[in-house]
Amino acid sequence: PYMVEPDLESVKEPCLARIRSPSTEGKFTSFDSTDGHFVPSPILSYEYPFDSPPPVVTEDLPSFPVIHDAAELARVSHSVEMGIRSVSSHLQDLVMKASDDVISNALVSSFLDHLSDICTGKVEPISTISAASATNNRKHTKTGTMMPSMAAAFLKAFGELNQELSEVLHLRQIALQNKHKLRFSLGQIVKHKVYGFRGVIVAWDPKPKVDVSRWDGLRNVHNASHIPFYLVMPDQNDCVKAFGSERSFRYVCEENLDLCPDKERLLSSVDLDDGWSFDKKTWKYLPPQDAMFKYAEDM
Repeated sequence: PYMVEPDLESVKEPCLARIRSPSTEGKFTSFDSTDGHFVPSPILSYEYPFDSPPPVVTEDLPSFPVIHDAAELARVSHSVEMGIRSVSSHLQDLVMKASDDVISNALVSSFLDHLSDICTGKVEPISTISAASATNNRKHTKTGTMMPSMAAAFLKAFGELNQELSEVLHLRQIALQNKHKLRFSLGQIVKHKVYGFRGVIVAWDPKPKVDVSRWDGLRNVHNASHIPFYLVMPDQNDCVKAFGSERSFRYVCEENLDLCPDKERLLSSVDLDDGWSFDKKTWKYLPPQDAMFKYAEDM
């Protein structure tokens, strides 16, 4: 669950500083008993670069000149902005050399739009990003080390695009490694063996991302924490019958699902995101292109 910082406190007792959960697999490489914290994986370290304790400096680091001259600072800032625009333009040119089928892909098209915004200077001004950033900038103004807002805005826009692309490629890599183990695929209409509701598979995990050890519906499932789980958008009428009210989605173990019988595949009330469509020939839902890419579906 997500928590707000005031509700959290550090674990002081060493014997309580260790946890075991399937949701941490792949996110941390080891436990550092000296510092009492989990060591994040390279991907997690990249996504959250400031979560790890700062390294202990044991020797003098080389000093770098601090720019006090306003004109020099403006020149450096302009160089940063032009450099990011140049790299973005080069990436844009490389993508545009691909085939029409690739360029028309919704995910690639979105990537090109972001690159185009950076190339043309359509980035969010840093002053509107957060009050904390503005306060930070004011703190450094006296020393002459403040990064001009537009240079910082270009860095932020390019960094966010890079992180978004990295996350998509990471999901696809996981899908390619685990797709052959699955019984079901995106868009298939399934039926829950225990509760009887029908629904559409819109995402999946090779293992559950949450602790499922105490879930009632898994009492008869062996080793559920190592079985694929599917995000299922259920038929709301079925949910009313099964649970007494509507449900936004269901996270279901593979062992509790069957393909829905042909005569029951006509769903009357299922809430799917934009981009999904129903194929009457195959009697399954077709996912949007970005979902197909992330989950390594044939495109």
